[in-house]
Amino acid sequence: MITSFAKNNFRLTPPSKKHLWRNIYLPSMVGETLEIAIGIDTSGSVSVKAFQEFLAEVRGVAEQFDDHVLHLFFCDAEVHERVILTPHDDWPKQFSKRDGGTSFIPVFDAVADDNLPISALVYLTDGEGTYPEFPPEYPVIWIHNTDNEVPWGQKIEMEVRDESF
Repeated sequence: MITSFAKNNFRLTPPSKKHLWRNIYLPSMVGETLEIAIGIDTSGSVSVKAFQEFLAEVRGVAEQFDDHVLHLFFCDAEVHERVILTPHDDWPKQFSKRDGGTSFIPVFDAVADDNLPISALVYLTDGEGTYPEFPPEYPVIWIHNTDNEVPWGQKIEMEVRDESF
């Protein structure tokens, strides 16, 4: 699903090599650029294990795209840490987990205040918190590790790994 938010740049020179043998000249793709905001719930209702799984999902997105700009927002009742990751950045050694209340509003406010050129916002959470009253102009995907409902946007349930064996 995240792949659909990548921006593709096409150009005619050089042409795509896939169909040259048939004398068909089609534009070639310069590259896929993914620029999204990612909210990560760090509140007390999110366990340390769930927080680590959220980070693993984000790392998976970062490793999937050669060209990306990920705006990470670590938030409980307020945004307490912001990180911008590009392919040239090393993965940070540690992210901070907090134990406050939960409001999703600060992440949406920060994206709007900074006028970020994102194609979507992905929020990893347990879904227990205060949602903005109205959805933004861009697509929002809620990745939940619970069965809580969302007022708008698309919800995807994240499979929680069972490490009891």
